[in-house]
Amino acid sequence: MKSSDTQLKARGFLDQEDLISFQSCSFEQLLELLDAKDPVARSGAARLLPLTNETTKKLLQTVQQEKKLYCRLEMMRKLESGDCETARMMLPYLGKIGRNQHTIPLTKPSGKKSFPLPRDLIARSLGNMSPEILPILFEQLDVLPEAELSELIDAIGQLLFYHPEAVQEEHFEQLEQVWEQTESPLIQWKLVVCFSALPQSRNLLETIAASMPALTAEAQRSLTILSQRRIYK
Repeated sequence: MKSSDTQLKARGFLDQEDLISFQSCSFEQLLELLDAKDPVARSGAARLLPLTNETTKKLLQTVQQEKKLYCRLEMMRKLESGDCETARMMLPYLGKIGRNQHTIPLTKPSGKKSFPLPRDLIARSLGNMSPEILPILFEQLDVLPEAELSELIDAIGQLLFYHPEAVQEEHFEQLEQVWEQTESPLIQWKLVVCFSALPQSRNLLETIAASMPALTAEAQRSLTILSQRRIYK
């Protein structure tokens, strides 16, 4: 059933008329509106604020507590427009927002032909950013604990999946090294999903499909996706 205008605004939905009413606000006023009781005001502030280190810090602090759908969307879209420094500031929040992150592998692979949408809010937004942040993400592979690493792999996979032109041999080599070093079923599963974005992973995926029953279906799914996208020879 379609939501009413009142219901949408209660979730922070921002229309053009609402946006106009906030366009005369100063930077300081917009920053204060991120804490407003009115969710539409919070959405308006998030859309109109310029993205600086100060606003990035404030947005990340605010979105941790934000409960309204459209407010969260506006805040994360703003962060997604950022650069490498924005990505660096987002990384400490991986796995920290919400409680919907995977803690164990799924027993049944996704039926979608696209990359599975990361459950973690920060991972999802990092995966929507420019490929220029890839070096920032890859340098974290060796330093993050398992819970954050799990979400980082999702972000890398999503970003590479939608920017196949950015995939490099060294990306696969770094992820393969993580594969060789981990014994975590969760990380292994996340890597198999991530490999669906890397054409260099074909041989490894075939080995996994043939030798690891718990990951056979997921590995086969990744191989199918690679074949359908025709991004490997």
